[in-house]
Amino acid sequence: MANPFWRRLFGLGPSYDRILQTLSRSIPTSALKLSRNLSAPSALLAADERQVIRCYKIGVLYARPGQQTEAEIFANTHGAHGRGLAQAPAGVPF
Repeated sequence: MANPFWRRLFGLGPSYDRILQTLSRSIPTSALKLSRNLSAPSALLAADERQVIRCYKIGVLYARPGQQTEAEIFANTHGAHGRGLAQAPAGVPF
């Protein structure tokens, strides 16, 4: 990110527009305005802490006939032959 010479001359860092453009070209920097509201950071933090996560990780264990203990079941290294399980990428409901 190149900083114009006049900003360096006056000891100024890069502008907010320049930083946002460096992060992503798709951010409409002309539509953004700097907030002067002093309570905005704490309100944003409170909203972030209240977010609800609706993704769960699940696992499926296969127990072969005759396996009765957890140690026997967790020792399985292969699934059942001919049995397909639904697979989806992490965070995608199926």
